[in-house]
Amino acid sequence: MSAGLPALGLGGMFYMLLIVWMVLCEVVRKPTGDASHPSRWPFIGKMVVIGLLMVVAAFAEALLIRGALDLGVAFIPGLGKFVHTTSVSFALFMLTIPFILLLLLIAGVHFLRLLMNRRQKLEVEAALAG
Repeated sequence: MSAGLPALGLGGMFYMLLIVWMVLCEVVRKPTGDASHPSRWPFIGKMVVIGLLMVVAAFAEALLIRGALDLGVAFIPGLGKFVHTTSVSFALFMLTIPFILLLLLIAGVHFLRLLMNRRQKLEVEAALAG
């Protein structure tokens, strides 16, 4: 089992999506006439700040790890052949994999639910006909 970087896992992504969702819901409430309660905005502001701090911490962790790798190669040149970084496109692909897996899981569950509903409907029709 390997440990990941804090705030970069599936939980961190859902937290970021929740923050975006809260802001969008409050912004949409204003024009539709459903005025949002003023006490919601300080809480949402705190969540936005925490989200921004999570992003800054992730970049700081990446810089720290890169610096440690460079320092290791500087003192032990033989490590250079083992140190390589990934491209940005590969990193973005790896970040989207949890969402892709979650989407496939949700689609599979809904497909099975629809299949079971269809099977039950056919059984009921067969029972009524026979």
